[in-house]
Amino acid sequence: MTNARRYLFLSVLLCLGTTAAWASSVVVNTSLSTSVTISSSGTVVISLPVGVSTFAEALDTSGGFDASASNPANAADSTLADASGAGSATGTTLTGSVTANVNLPDNFNGEAYSEGDSDLSGTFEITGAPGSVNVTFSASPSVSQSLDTTGPGGQSAYSYAIFTFTVAGVNSSNPILAYVNEPSIGPGVSQIYGSPSPLTDTESLSANTVYYFDASLDAESDGVSIVPEPSSLSLVLTAFGLLAVLGRRLTRKLRPDGRG
Repeated sequence: MTNARRYLFLSVLLCLGTTAAWASSVVVNTSLSTSVTISSSGTVVISLPVGVSTFAEALDTSGGFDASASNPANAADSTLADASGAGSATGTTLTGSVTANVNLPDNFNGEAYSEGDSDLSGTFEITGAPGSVNVTFSASPSVSQSLDTTGPGGQSAYSYAIFTFTVAGVNSSNPILAYVNEPSIGPGVSQIYGSPSPLTDTESLSANTVYYFDASLDAESDGVSIVPEPSSLSLVLTAFGLLAVLGRRLTRKLRPDGRG
């Protein structure tokens, strides 16, 4: 390969590399799941069945919309977004999971939003122990949040993940366990967030007393894309044309007979 052709080949690769990055526009994926365990020196008794309430919603400005609320799991799916929520309780363990995703193609001009919720509520008490006992609440949230606006129309992305566990009348009605992360980015950015450290808290509770609890999980995703103006595409096409002309001229100069 001559130097002229090599130069032209590398230049075209650079242009293709730029346009290849345009294959995606805005992608936001949010997922959160966790199990809450209650343990004590006494016997932990969670009254079954535990109330489970889930909700999922997905919508976009292309007209896509879907929403669902059911027990113990549901999902929603629009043209450019989807979400889900689920919850369950077994023994002394409460489990919930939620997702919210947005995927905007590079030719989309607008916004999409999705949300998945899960809420578990009920009562528990500590038996087999007199007076006050130490009760430990623990959770290890599994969280994944990825945001990408590196596509041609990528303008903004938002992800929201929150988990709270509350026991009425304990810790001044504030959550005993809590995790919140809500990153947002502008155009041309890519970020990923993973799981936090395990959560734990120990409280002194009265034995043989009924306590009301609530475990809540919420995942949300939002993305905005604006289609580039036609002038942007024309600039790229013009660049290809100039490269082709330049390549032919360099080739003529390097050929022994001087002809193209």
